[in-house]
Amino acid sequence: MMTRFRILLFFALCLGVLGGARATSCRAMDNRFFFACDAEQCVEMFSVRDVAAFSACARHQQVEAIDTRVLARAAELVAKDRPVGSAGIFELKMTQAYWGASNEDPLDWIGANVVATVSKIGPDASPAAIAALRFQFESAARKAYWSDRLSQLAYWGSAATAFLLLIHSVQRFSTIFIAEPCQEPGDRCWCPWQSSCC
Repeated sequence: MMTRFRILLFFALCLGVLGGARATSCRAMDNRFFFACDAEQCVEMFSVRDVAAFSACARHQQVEAIDTRVLARAAELVAKDRPVGSAGIFELKMTQAYWGASNEDPLDWIGANVVATVSKIGPDASPAAIAALRFQFESAARKAYWSDRLSQLAYWGSAATAFLLLIHSVQRFSTIFIAEPCQEPGDRCWCPWQSSCC
């Protein structure tokens, strides 16, 4: 029984560490765990193609306020033949769709805005290129959305597991002190360190 308890405690601690680190990192921040990511850092994260951190930062800024600077940076990268792909500006637009003030369905919002986004960084983009970018865009959106949900699930799941283990520990060790003495020869006691007390 103690071995099983220790295994459960070990996994609870692992989940707590992983969930807590994930929830408090710059890559998965929400309003409860926001420490420091300003607009300039968002632009820098885009520049080094750190898409996950860029997305987390962008959630906590006025997206419209940094939109122009990020678009300018995207244009600069494209001019240097450094493809943007589904990173950077597309992640920013995805962030705005999921976490911004829009009450529309996120994928509908993406469909309505992806053409305008592409036209800003590539006015001559072909319909096929736009369709490919939209597919990347939607895939990135779904991946980021479920990644964030799983992070929160790990965080709260580990907290709930630790709480249940605490209750179990209190109940288990309290029986050592409140267990009644053996009434008949052969009765088993509650003490975990001996098999019987009579």
